[in-house]
Amino acid sequence: MRRVLAAFVFVWVTLVASIAPAAEIERYRVDVRESEHRDDAIDVRMELVYRASVNENKRDGFKYIGRQGASNVRVTAPDGTPLRFQLSREGRSGEWRLDFDLSSPISTDAYHETRAAIITFTQPVSEQHRWASERVELRWPAQFRLPVLQTEYRSSGSWVLSGDNCSSEGEATVCRPSSPSTMRLERERGPTHALVGVSLGLLTAVALLLRALRSRFAAHLSTKGVLPPAPAHSYSVAALLEPGVFRAPPPLPTPAELPEPVLPESERRAWESQVRTTVLIAFIAPMIAAFALSTFGSEIDPGVLLFVAFVAGALSSLWLNSDAKPRVWPSVVVSAALLGPIGLGLVGAVGSIIGGGLVLAIGKSIADAPAGSFNSGGSSCSSGSSSCGGGGGGCGGGGCGGGGCGG
Repeated sequence: MRRVLAAFVFVWVTLVASIAPAAEIERYRVDVRESEHRDDAIDVRMELVYRASVNENKRDGFKYIGRQGASNVRVTAPDGTPLRFQLSREGRSGEWRLDFDLSSPISTDAYHETRAAIITFTQPVSEQHRWASERVELRWPAQFRLPVLQTEYRSSGSWVLSGDNCSSEGEATVCRPSSPSTMRLERERGPTHALVGVSLGLLTAVALLLRALRSRFAAHLSTKGVLPPAPAHSYSVAALLEPGVFRAPPPLPTPAELPEPVLPESERRAWESQVRTTVLIAFIAPMIAAFALSTFGSEIDPGVLLFVAFVAGALSSLWLNSDAKPRVWPSVVVSAALLGPIGLGLVGAVGSIIGGGLVLAIGKSIADAPAGSFNSGGSSCSSGSSSCGGGGGGCGGGGCGGGGCGG
């Protein structure tokens, strides 16, 4: 009877040990804070407590820690004893894998034993910049193959955790999710960089626009401008017709005395409309950048992003108002490419707007063009016109000469 009972107990113990999970993580804790060495990095302390079957005799573990890599890696037992580790990068995924030894058993029972490892390292992070804050998402803490019974995340210093089941404990933020999940961190940052970028970008854009519009206006005035009519007293017809008195007509004005050419009313309105369109296009890129920064965030510093957006908008307007288009536009594309996907997206958005604006402007100019504006006998350049008459000095080489009055 005793032999049967002993055999039954042996079979029962063997069966329980065989159906028990091979290994599981009894406790998983991750602490993060800003790095003491780099502003764009965090210091991580990770504690892993493994609970495994006695038969398995688990002596090592591994953890993927993302694609950013790590430095200052150190692995110890709970009592501070150093443990061996190896950090390697997998070729296909680009993920860094940390293999490490586990401590001696810290607790045992009839079927299980518990071992632990404490891992510390410094890791650079890709920050998502916003107007006055920075956000970081760490996805690697959620990657596990073994079941995790208890998870705890902590942040201290300037970084604040957000997520499920979070609370403040002193100066730290503690989250206890039901299972490992993505860690979301955020810290406040003054808008100094953004304001500096806006200021410098606005000044640069205004300077470029003023230069471009002034040059464009001078060229426009030289081709579309007309000389204003001379004052009535310059042609004293009454004095010339006074009987018995001969008075010589006033002398023709010298080139230095000629009045400055002016734009006709229709050309002036068209020019003002073009200026408004140019300024609007110049500020579309900064508005898109500001919207993207406030809604989605950016990996680029806000000051740099907004400065480039202002300059790109001004250069786009300069491209529209310059004959040297092939030299200006590639510089915009190259500068945007250096900023990555967001820069290229800005250029694509500005390009789409410019293309649509060009189509609308051409259609509007054709629809609004007066019927006689393309005739050689038009009102502004007819041979009998007062400002461009054949006998007057108005057409002699200045504002109306050449293409303006050529028949």
